[in-house]
Amino acid sequence: MRERQRLEADVSAFECHGTGIDRWRHGVSGSGWRSKLPSDTRLEGTRMTVAEVRELFAYNAWANRRFFAALEPLPAEPYFRDLKSSHGGLHGTLCHIVWAEQLWLNRWLAQPNPAVPQGRDLTTLAAARARWEAIETEREAFLAGLTERRLDETMAVKPSTGGEYLHTFREMFRHAVDHSSYHRGQLVTLLRQVGATPPGTGLIAFCRERRSPAT
Repeated sequence: MRERQRLEADVSAFECHGTGIDRWRHGVSGSGWRSKLPSDTRLEGTRMTVAEVRELFAYNAWANRRFFAALEPLPAEPYFRDLKSSHGGLHGTLCHIVWAEQLWLNRWLAQPNPAVPQGRDLTTLAAARARWEAIETEREAFLAGLTERRLDETMAVKPSTGGEYLHTFREMFRHAVDHSSYHRGQLVTLLRQVGATPPGTGLIAFCRERRSPAT
């Protein structure tokens, strides 16, 4: 009975979102972080840890670098060609990945959104890579200071499509990696469309490479 009452209380707290959500918030810091969302503690042992977050972003960096390397020898014409994809072609899709990773990192660091949307200020592959490497360096420093407690803290996110949503850092980290993986999948198809061979960037390949003995 007590367990049922506790869960019902959690549900009631969620229903307050947007109309009195402060009843369960324990305050908002200057950075916009809030207390963790109500949750069923029976799931605590199955949740992603800080070590796993760092591993996912290490995988993300490994995969991005493999694509930068694969795109480097490509001539300008196919690289900039409009292939009628969601972001035009190879360059537009790559810049979208870079921009989105910067956008999410800026949110976590309580910094303004990137000044130019969708990475439209990135006019070359070299510029896109330089921007991304700077993002990765800053993100690594952020993740180095990450704590288990922070994973359940929340942040209000206002997407460009409108609205406002409250997400835990755990959710945002998963989304950021998933988003880049999704668009790298598009890059695979686009590379094949221009007759190039895409790199293998599966998570299992990353795990196997990390375990391989140094040569």
